[in-house]
Amino acid sequence: MQDKNRFSILLEHLLTTAEIKNATLAQYLQYDVSYISKWINGHMLPAEKGLDNVLWGISQCIVSELTESTRPKLYYEYQVNDIGDLGRAIYDHLNAEYIYIKDLKKNFGQDIAPSVMLYPELTLSDFVLKLRHPAIRRVKSLHIATLVDLMAMDHDHQMTFFDLKNESQNTLIRYPGVHLSLIISMESALEDPAHSALLIMQLMTYHYFLDFTIYESPQARGRIIFTVDDAYTITGMLVNPHHCIAVTTSEDSDICQTFSQRVLSICDPQMMLLRPAPMNEMLDSFLYIQSLVSENRCWLIGHMMEHFLPEDTFEELLLQASQLDNWDLDLQELRKIHNLTERILETSEIRIQLFATALNSFAISGELDFYNHKLILTTEQRISYVDKLVQYLQKNKKLQIQLIQRGTNTKLLKIADSSMFLSDSVSYLRLDIPEKTNSIQLLSRNSSRTLFRQAFEQRWNNADDESMDQEVVNRSLYQIVSSIELLARAKEAMSSMEDEEK
Repeated sequence: MQDKNRFSILLEHLLTTAEIKNATLAQYLQYDVSYISKWINGHMLPAEKGLDNVLWGISQCIVSELTESTRPKLYYEYQVNDIGDLGRAIYDHLNAEYIYIKDLKKNFGQDIAPSVMLYPELTLSDFVLKLRHPAIRRVKSLHIATLVDLMAMDHDHQMTFFDLKNESQNTLIRYPGVHLSLIISMESALEDPAHSALLIMQLMTYHYFLDFTIYESPQARGRIIFTVDDAYTITGMLVNPHHCIAVTTSEDSDICQTFSQRVLSICDPQMMLLRPAPMNEMLDSFLYIQSLVSENRCWLIGHMMEHFLPEDTFEELLLQASQLDNWDLDLQELRKIHNLTERILETSEIRIQLFATALNSFAISGELDFYNHKLILTTEQRISYVDKLVQYLQKNKKLQIQLIQRGTNTKLLKIADSSMFLSDSVSYLRLDIPEKTNSIQLLSRNSSRTLFRQAFEQRWNNADDESMDQEVVNRSLYQIVSSIELLARAKEAMSSMEDEEK
């Protein structure tokens, strides 16, 4: 059994790793060295008054005293490569441990957690707070496994369970050592397919910087088990969308390891709802083509991609893309696929749900996802792209577009950037994320294909008449063209003014 609180253990670990003496920290903080010793020995915590200054002071002392030999150790531990990011990470970790210890003292009268803590009943809000255990900050090597009836929760708690409302999280940092395995009940998901499908897309978008996998299992029905390696476990029974009962938490390594192994044993690769498929695999295995030629094509367009390019613009972008350092696709193969796409859009039945925000963003930024490579189109290329889409609509009466305004599902903030392609043979998601290897996710289970198909049909059938009116859609497309032309003229005017000033 540990004889020191978590804050003391962390502080001692940081000072030891950074090779900093107690006296050095005391001098930096302008404290008597005896206070530092008591903090490290677990006999005392820093006072709440002025706590922020103390924790920042500890953090800044550590980063300022690092040497060429000690700096890489903490960079690796916190998975950062910038001294400013390291300082913030250390501060956040110390603060999390301090808050955790104060909560223990308030609720149990001690600063070291008992082997098991029991709660007869908790609201989901209180349960979610207990998920934010400091153990999840061990980002150099971390495996979080959670078995949860996520779709049986109310929508707000679905968002807070994985911190989806936290817009401040730095998703520019990749954490290859963090593995998150989520097991859900598809029985619950299919009760509200439209929302469940969008939430899964949100989860995949938000967690692209982790090794994140979603599985299905009936064992998740009515249950919540959240494990962090051998460091922390919380379990409970979900009795309604807002409450859970028989909640237990533990930091006992044997108990935690047992629960973690049990949950991970359910993570069978055959039960994965989605699996990543890089673009070169999609092309080499003919999955991309199968999706195009198969029956019952339904597309959700959340960001603009290569499908609606006219021939000349396609060739211009192909040349531009082939000069990228990370380009790895066969040019002739892409030409064949583009010709096939044109024929299908001109003659075949396709239903498309198109986010208005995707068009607006494309008009302003010109950014196009060109076979998983981001390119910026000129204003002329943007106009030709939208014009080509209008031509398809005018020529092919079996091509239907439903225009989705931004107000739909406003709580799922990032969904409008994601896309999906459904068909009878191959169905997949295309996420608008920086991580290329994970941006295409094949729907690998019948249950996931059923879920996304039902979600599409639910949204399609519940659409208002205006969003389906092809004249309204055409007018919106013409307005986009006008906006691009206006933007081009504004840029020309600005350039002329700058030239005159010179």
